[in-house]
Amino acid sequence: MATSTPPTFGAIEFGQNLRRLRLERKLTQEELAETAGVSPRYVALIEAGSRNPTLSVLLQLAVALDVPAYKLFKPTT
Repeated sequence: MATSTPPTFGAIEFGQNLRRLRLERKLTQEELAETAGVSPRYVALIEAGSRNPTLSVLLQLAVALDVPAYKLFKPTT
């Protein structure tokens, strides 16, 4: 039986920002994944705070969302 690992520091906030930006652009996880060149499951895991993307994937997500990469880290206000 697989065990889940606890989210690492910042992973939940990063995932929340990713989801918020994706929804603001009216994109599905599948659409974002296709544009960023990753799997929809990976996008879902990042949004859930269960995975930390590599720098390369982070930049691909930022490009796909048409935002500077720092926006993925910026807390919601």
